[in-house]
Amino acid sequence: MLSYGKIWLNQQLLASDIPEDPWLAGELERYFPQPLRHRFGPLAKDHPLRREIIATAVTNLLVNRSGPTFARRLAGETGATVPEVARAWAIAHEALELAKVWPAIEALDGRVPTTVQTDLLLAVTRQLRHATHWVITQRRHQGGIAAAVSALQPGLMAFWQAVPVALPRTLAERHAARVARYATAGVPMPLATRVALLELTLPALHVATLAGGAKTEATALYLQLGDRIGLDWLQDQVEALQVVGRWPALARSSLRDELHAFQATFAVAALALPSKTIAQRLSNWQARHAAGLAGLQQTLTEMQTAGAADFATLSVALQAVRRVV
Repeated sequence: MLSYGKIWLNQQLLASDIPEDPWLAGELERYFPQPLRHRFGPLAKDHPLRREIIATAVTNLLVNRSGPTFARRLAGETGATVPEVARAWAIAHEALELAKVWPAIEALDGRVPTTVQTDLLLAVTRQLRHATHWVITQRRHQGGIAAAVSALQPGLMAFWQAVPVALPRTLAERHAARVARYATAGVPMPLATRVALLELTLPALHVATLAGGAKTEATALYLQLGDRIGLDWLQDQVEALQVVGRWPALARSSLRDELHAFQATFAVAALALPSKTIAQRLSNWQARHAAGLAGLQQTLTEMQTAGAADFATLSVALQAVRRVV
């Protein structure tokens, strides 16, 4: 499966302009041993197999980390071409700085149970998939990889720095429990914290692209607003959906994306209100949308009383969120 997946993806990339992206020139340089880089580095750009080497390097990275069917499936889900998926994957991978995370997990060989290591790898892979999907649907894959990464990283850095004090109680407890579970199994605390924080990848991406420089306030508003009006609970219900097959998976992705987009819209509106504190902004925003929020709360209460949510009830809940907008 890996072999055929790589052959197919490599052919798709060679037929595209992916090997011409300046950001990927680093893959060409890393291909050669250090002595050759030192002596002949400037000549690498003129290597007759330059495109083939870059396409092979990208193919190996993507398939080894995300699987042999990743590019084909995501292309089918989003309508993007396979090279667009590969470009979006590279943007997400670099923006999240995962090149530092993989080796740290692999260095745990023989130091932690294999199940723990696998859990870490799958957690990172899952968030990388969400991030790649987001990059595609937000059209962030258009243009060069370097420009997209440069646009995202400052906002992401601000989000990660703001999170420790911005998390509402429920999310803070969940984050602490995840870190503790990894740390108890022998995972170093910095790595346990880093992987646990990646569970907030989609909120981080949404906040990173909000206009303006007040990312700390935007982070707090986004996270606390989701907790206060029940959007976090709705996201939990979306993630708990059991999906079998392509269409249910697409429906779940759509619900997930729309909820995060609405939450970002609410955070932007609250951020624009003239108040001195986050709490005041949230209270003022809730007062302005009291009628819509009352309807949303009624819907959520009925859902919680009814038990496990399904696609039908979550679609109704999303309509209630949309009415707040």
